[in-house]
Amino acid sequence: MKKQITSVNVLRGLASLFVCWFHFTNGNSNFLDEGLLKSSGKYGWLGVEMFFVISGFIIPYSLYRGRYKLSKFLIFAKKRLIRIYPAFFASVFIYIFLHFISSLMPFYRDESVEYGFGLILSNLTYFSELLGYSWINPVFWTLAIEIQFYIFCGVLFGLLKNKYYALVIFLLCISANYIFNIQGLFFRFTPLFFLGIFSFLYFCELIKIKEFVVLMLFTVITLYFVLSIPQTVAGVVAITLIFVFNSNSKVLNFLGDISYSLYLIHVPIGGRIINLGVRYADQLYEKIIFIALALFISIVFSYILYRLTELPTKKLSSSIKYYEKS
Repeated sequence: MKKQITSVNVLRGLASLFVCWFHFTNGNSNFLDEGLLKSSGKYGWLGVEMFFVISGFIIPYSLYRGRYKLSKFLIFAKKRLIRIYPAFFASVFIYIFLHFISSLMPFYRDESVEYGFGLILSNLTYFSELLGYSWINPVFWTLAIEIQFYIFCGVLFGLLKNKYYALVIFLLCISANYIFNIQGLFFRFTPLFFLGIFSFLYFCELIKIKEFVVLMLFTVITLYFVLSIPQTVAGVVAITLIFVFNSNSKVLNFLGDISYSLYLIHVPIGGRIINLGVRYADQLYEKIIFIALALFISIVFSYILYRLTELPTKKLSSSIKYYEKS
């Protein structure tokens, strides 16, 4: 049990690092010339796909351990909001505050963003894409997908525990993706989430090994047709690491602990350092220094955000139980 939880935490850290590396090497097209360094982060965005697989596994697993039932949905929603919202709210404030500070600088270039009430409210409620607003932070769209999956899991968990119902729901979600074809809905990423769900069923011994293999092969094939080869590879790698990877590395587990905070603020913090690098770094070694600096400072600020928001809310969320001990 400990091995699996450790692997999930480490995988979170790796996925967050991949996304950071993508934004620092490919986020600003004026920073790096084409070459090995830029290419090294070309597929870092696949860390997002890994996060979806992780959620597909860990959310139903935590519900199963907590003996969750649909009647406890409001408690589940409360636990999730307490866990994720304070850090998210703080990251929105940080993004807007840094934008304001940047606008006071003599070399500031207008980003053509007006932080009106509608934009801020749509971001805080995760409805931006569905309402036609832009995301304040480009990574926020993934949080909206995650929130939808949480609701999906909370409502349908009683059925998802059954392999037959889970398969039917999987097929219905895939169908919904093609029928509605609406950007911003989680249906498009159904195969990634279900890689995690089917793995949860096997891990908790709700299905046998042969059933697990068949379901996983079917899901991987579906993933290939619904999304792409890189996303399929990322999904397979993520679920493999959950089962086989084990590390007691303090560094990797530290990155796993702060992964959510790092994911939230690496763009406004590290991205601004990269933007400075566009102005002041000409040689390759100078650009490497700016990338390292962007990553280091992002991690430092992420740790601060983690200590101030995530750590206390994580403890509070964990203290809320679905059932009182008898």
